[in-house]
Amino acid sequence: MTNSDLDRRLREWLEPGADRAREAVVWEVIDHAEQTAQRPRWRSSVASLLDQLVPMLRPVAMAGVALLAVVIVASLATRNIGQPDAPSGVFAAEDLDAILVWEDTKPPTWHLDNLVSNPNAVLVIPARSMSDAAWISHPAFASLVDARYTDFTGVDAVFMSWGAVFADVGGARDAYNVIASELGGEDGWGLGSGASVDLGDEGTVLTGATTKLVGREATDPVASRMYLWRHGNVVLSLGGWFDYDAAELEAVARAMDARAGAISGAKNRP
Repeated sequence: MTNSDLDRRLREWLEPGADRAREAVVWEVIDHAEQTAQRPRWRSSVASLLDQLVPMLRPVAMAGVALLAVVIVASLATRNIGQPDAPSGVFAAEDLDAILVWEDTKPPTWHLDNLVSNPNAVLVIPARSMSDAAWISHPAFASLVDARYTDFTGVDAVFMSWGAVFADVGGARDAYNVIASELGGEDGWGLGSGASVDLGDEGTVLTGATTKLVGREATDPVASRMYLWRHGNVVLSLGGWFDYDAAELEAVARAMDARAGAISGAKNRP
């Protein structure tokens, strides 16, 4: 409703005899005017100008559409030339609950002891060569989204499944490299360089004896095997200590990776 329409209708109600109208009707008109978007005068002027310009602009618009079509086709034609675009993060925090070892995915002889979901408490588990504060503030973990771990007691052995989601693949790759160095380095767990393993996009398995199982102070050596791998934007690990079954540990690690692959495949399915 324009201001002139409102003025006209109000004048009609102010003519002689308008005071005999029902008050409710008057208020209805006022309420309607308040709730109706007003069209400023400049919009009417612009609309009139556009009506005059449209016939002249049509050829220019058609040329613009044709140019846009050429750009889109060229973009699609060259998208797969050279290196592919870096993939974005696929995994979310809640996916860790399905990937890590739990009551329904653990071997029968494993007893679930604990679940930890505080991201910082989970993140510092691999840290041995530096303080917790220094580890948490490490640039490699800047894109951490969330993390979980579960630990178990087996027959003469203990186990842990561990996972951390990062905002993107690059962040997960940086974290993977730092953790691998920590597990292998003499100042860390001291398990050596490890061996490549076909889990996820990149993985290693480190086998040896560590003196840093329970903290930074050296203790008696403990037999260890730790799987560490990256699947997209998630870093995963599975460790066994003391008298663990190597074949069983590998089967559990591969089952974790298979669950991660199923989640990734479902999310990437058209």
